[in-house]
Amino acid sequence: MYCAVVQYFAFLVLSSAIYFYKQKLKEISMKKKETFSIRFFARKSRGAKQYQSPLCARITVNTERIEISLGKDVPDEIWHEKLQKCKGQSKEARLINDYLELTTFKINEIRHRLIIEGKDITADLIKTRYKGMPDADEIHNPSVLELYEIHNNKLKELIDIDIAKATYQRHTTSKSHVAAFIVIFGQTIIRTFW
Repeated sequence: MYCAVVQYFAFLVLSSAIYFYKQKLKEISMKKKETFSIRFFARKSRGAKQYQSPLCARITVNTERIEISLGKDVPDEIWHEKLQKCKGQSKEARLINDYLELTTFKINEIRHRLIIEGKDITADLIKTRYKGMPDADEIHNPSVLELYEIHNNKLKELIDIDIAKATYQRHTTSKSHVAAFIVIFGQTIIRTFW
C-alpha cells in the first residue's frame, strides 16, 4: 500500500513538472516570436540606361531591414521581379538562380546558428556573419595605452634603421606620462564625457 502511494505521489510530481516545463517553453516561444524574410531584387540604375543591374538581397527581421549587395549582375531582360529569380532556362539564368538558392541557404544557416547560440537575431548581425566579419562583441577595442605600446614596439624595431634611440626613449616617456595622467584624471574625464 505504501509503495502505491509513493508511486502515485511521484507520478503527480513528475506530471506536474512536465506540465510546468511545457508551459514555460510556450512562454519562451511566445516571447521569441519573430518575423524573418529574404527577398532578392535587381537594383535599377537611375543614370544611363544599362542592360544589367546589380543583384541585392533584402533581409527583414522584426521590421528591421538591411540590404546586401550579392556582387553579381543580372541582365534586365531575364530578371523576374515578382518571382525574385531569373526566367528562362539559359545557362546564365540557371547559374544566377542556383546562386540565389545558395545565398538563401547560407542566410538561413546563419539564422539557425544564431538561434542555437542563443543570440538575439538582428538583420545587421546576419549581414556581418554573411560578409564574414566578426560580431561586434568579438571585436577587441584597444585602449590608448595598448595602442601606445603597439606604436612603441614598432618604433623599437626601427632604432638605428629609421629613427634614433632618443626618439624611442621620448615616446616611452610620453607613454608613461599618459598612463600617469589616466590614473590621476581618468575617472573625472570619463564621467565628464560620458
